[in-house]
Amino acid sequence: MGKLADAVLKNGGKITGVIPSFMKDEGWDHSAVSEMIITSDMGERKKRMFALADAVVALPGGVGTLEEVTEAMTLKQLGLFRGPIIILNTMNFYKSFIDFLEHMISGNFLRYEHKGMWEIAQTPEEIMILLTKNESWLHDPRSIAKI
Repeated sequence: MGKLADAVLKNGGKITGVIPSFMKDEGWDHSAVSEMIITSDMGERKKRMFALADAVVALPGGVGTLEEVTEAMTLKQLGLFRGPIIILNTMNFYKSFIDFLEHMISGNFLRYEHKGMWEIAQTPEEIMILLTKNESWLHDPRSIAKI
């Protein structure tokens, strides 16, 4: 995330960071970020990030990224997050995860309609195109939330 923040800042972008206090205490914050929101814990951090977010884009990452994108899907399924969720599957990084989502659909743990909650991009350029589509997934996601 630091490299991404550096690139955004170098190109004149603005970043709002959200970090739990223990990470700040460890010195894991980014000193050049213009606005840094300190939270009490990881749960509050995610809650704050989703409240601030217009979209969720999952770049290749670790288990924290996986947790955040699946929480975004859960919130979207329940109608508590309405923005786009885009998975950057560059070099097939998320292929196994995408296959697992398909497996959940085929096993009736997700409805086929839930597949519309997320979109897959292969390149950063595709992410930008998907973000500008601005199409809503469902008017009433809760109508199909119960399995």
